Amino acid sequence: MLSKKQRRWTTSKAAQPIASSRFFWNGALTAAVFLSLASNGHGQSQPCSFNDGDVDVQDVIIVGGGPAGTFAAWRIQQSKVASKVLLLEATNRIGGRLYTKQVPGIDYDVADLGGMRYFSDFQPYMRNLLKELKMETKVFEMGDDNENRPLVLRNKFFQHKDLVSVGSGVYGLHEDQKFKSPEDVSRQCFEDVVPKDQRSKSIDQMYTVFGNPLLDYGVVNLFDLHNGSGEAYNYLIDTAGYDPTYSNPNAASMLTNVLSGDGKINILTPVKGMDAIPKQLALNFTMAGGRIKMNTTVTEIDKCSITDGTDVYVLTAYNYASGQNAWYYAKKVVLGLTKSQIQRIHWRALETAKQRDLLESVFSRAASKLVLAFDNPWWRQESLLYLNLTKGRTVSTLPTRQTFYFMSPNPDITNRSFILVYNDGSYANFWSPLASSHFKPFLGSSPSVFPVTETLVQEALRQIAVNHNVAKDIIGHPYFGYFMMWNHEFTPTNVPGYGPYMPSESWHVWLPGYNFTEVSEAVMQLDSDWDVYICGEAYSLQQGWTEGALQTADRVLARFFDISPFVHHTDEGKLTKTLTELS
Repeated sequence: MLSKKQRRWTTSKAAQPIASSRFFWNGALTAAVFLSLASNGHGQSQPCSFNDGDVDVQDVIIVGGGPAGTFAAWRIQQSKVASKVLLLEATNRIGGRLYTKQVPGIDYDVADLGGMRYFSDFQPYMRNLLKELKMETKVFEMGDDNENRPLVLRNKFFQHKDLVSVGSGVYGLHEDQKFKSPEDVSRQCFEDVVPKDQRSKSIDQMYTVFGNPLLDYGVVNLFDLHNGSGEAYNYLIDTAGYDPTYSNPNAASMLTNVLSGDGKINILTPVKGMDAIPKQLALNFTMAGGRIKMNTTVTEIDKCSITDGTDVYVLTAYNYASGQNAWYYAKKVVLGLTKSQIQRIHWRALETAKQRDLLESVFSRAASKLVLAFDNPWWRQESLLYLNLTKGRTVSTLPTRQTFYFMSPNPDITNRSFILVYNDGSYANFWSPLASSHFKPFLGSSPSVFPVTETLVQEALRQIAVNHNVAKDIIGHPYFGYFMMWNHEFTPTNVPGYGPYMPSESWHVWLPGYNFTEVSEAVMQLDSDWDVYICGEAYSLQQGWTEGALQTADRVLARFFDISPFVHHTDEGKLTKTLTELS
């Protein structure tokens, strides 16, 4: 019989076999033969085929130039625990899933095609790091105080001030759920199903709901079990603007989001955009003596031992610039990657069912962002003034799920403005077929992985018109656009005029059946015989946020490099709270 711990690590779905590298496999095999890296077991290694001094062995190699990788590189170099540190980045830019673009003709703001904000009150890594880097921040406007903003639910147009009454008519809610806000309905569900005698336990413990651990439930299942009301959950996600039903996240991992109470949340963003953070970290790293190798994607990790018994890790990598494989050597390796990027690496430490199952504990989510720039802020026309749209976002159940508005603070200087449309889950997948080179290109766009096509723009404008209850010609035609799709299922490629593209999921959620606090710790080092460590948002306790990438990187450095924590772990956020504190 499985122990409780083992049961929490095992899902009902059979573990999927790890995917071997699809990159230049012949070259990787040649490297393995050349280096004679045969193994007696998963953790054991035979002597290296090279002599000490024959190759340039790094103290640490970090894979990934996103926030986790650059933070780890900066902190290692800053602490002087290693003298030779190399960072390998697969693409031609630093940033990972933080990707900031300047919109032509607009200099008062930037467009973030990846992560775009953080919670300053309870995300201490971001708060402290931006202070340390002396980065200027500003308020990220969500517009939640605008009761007049549009709200489209199930193809019907409303205004947000009508949400409570309209929601009760559009959704099949129970009598005790009607005329309540989505937040109040979700709180009611969790408070009803989590017994009061369980609320003194910490959230990472297995309190019982309907006779089973809460960890075993997905959020969708929990709402279905609560008075049999799946409509309550639809009411919540439709008005929130996200599509978590696509993955049915672990109910316990979502609990603090539901029971955290009301009140204003301070949401901030760097003035220069989110990718200014990893770029500054990378700059600080190199100025302190670290090295970065771009356009280099790691396809295999193996190890051997040198004459003094020290393990040396051999990384096979393909360089897009040279079109050749290269080999890098290190005493320790840190992977600041997403789930799918880790799984693409051929690595003997991932050959056991338990280790594969640990990696399968999270679900990879797709997301997309579309930026459209206009000569004038059409949403400020007289016929739309009643919506009071000057900032923030509107929500729709159409595939244009969330629309954010950006306009000049000085209209006397320029009226040029832009909107940013966010989608995730199944809604994101709606747009990717329209971003095909088979369609006529939209003239106002630049080379990218995902072309901005005229078909995509016209469909977006049609939906945006519905979302604002106006005719399409009221909106006019944009003069420029960006489109970015975050989906790990796409194929790695090299795009002319853009550079190497490594597919990546947008963010991750914990699956039901896993004790996520235990798995988060276990994933940091999947095999104790391998000095290869994993950090990043994917297996963090702040999934979907840059905070999670920084949090796990800091824990890896404290645990395996003896570097003092950047943030004391007791201050890391709401997961340390109990249900009693939250209810």
